[in-house]
Amino acid sequence: MNINRCLRVLALLLIMSSVFIPLASAHRAFVGYFVGADAGDEMQVKAWYEGGSPMANADVSVYLITGTDEDGKDIKEPYFEGSTDEDGFCTFLTDRGETMYSIVVEQDGHRARGTIDLENQASSSQEDELPLPARVVAGFGYLIGLAGVGMMISARKMKKQYEKS
Repeated sequence: MNINRCLRVLALLLIMSSVFIPLASAHRAFVGYFVGADAGDEMQVKAWYEGGSPMANADVSVYLITGTDEDGKDIKEPYFEGSTDEDGFCTFLTDRGETMYSIVVEQDGHRARGTIDLENQASSSQEDELPLPARVVAGFGYLIGLAGVGMMISARKMKKQYEKS
């Protein structure tokens, strides 16, 4: 009887994991940019999710990086706020005197950040979410934890029945 119950619980967990893991896997968000030949041109920001789907109608905040403080952190001043279009693009004009920008794109709890250095034509992207393999392992860990709690409750019920007889 115990083996049948354990097999049923494991089958239920397998079904739950095959249904809920694809639904719960949050998309990682990315941000990139395209700019004209020199500072002072239009800058186009593109935001997309892992898999290539665009971050449509996401909030975009652009900050000027005016230097660093004594702790080595960037000093940022708000420069532009807007939103992406249906294809995940947002366009704004750069300031001819400024070369360092920080971009933050947010939508439904997903955030993509990037730093742009127009002087060196370099960009870096920062990810706030766990990579996919870590999320999969974490998901299985949660499922195993839930199975353990269910088995503990089941064992307590069986113990009480055994003590009564």
